[in-house]
Amino acid sequence: MDTKLYHLRVKLHLTPRSNNGDPEIRIIFNDNIIFHGLLSESRAFEIDNHLPDNDYQLSVELLNKQDNDTDIITGADKAVIIDRIIFNDIEDNRFVWAGEY
Repeated sequence: MDTKLYHLRVKLHLTPRSNNGDPEIRIIFNDNIIFHGLLSESRAFEIDNHLPDNDYQLSVELLNKQDNDTDIITGADKAVIIDRIIFNDIEDNRFVWAGEY
């Protein structure tokens, strides 16, 4: 059994978009809630852990979007934009666009 721990540092940069109140979000890293609340401005979140070799999941959930938060005519919407994800000082646009939505 491998007991070696590996340093993981994740920086997650998010920006809210809303025409009808701030987005309520929940950030979860491996079943642990890192943040739950309203995102009223651009913000960075950081995870810094020593973990065993394994697969891990990071998710961002938008909790309070309603049908009337999207206006097709004006393009107004409620959303959370994932601007950047940085793993151990490595930044690659694929970390954002290759995510599962």
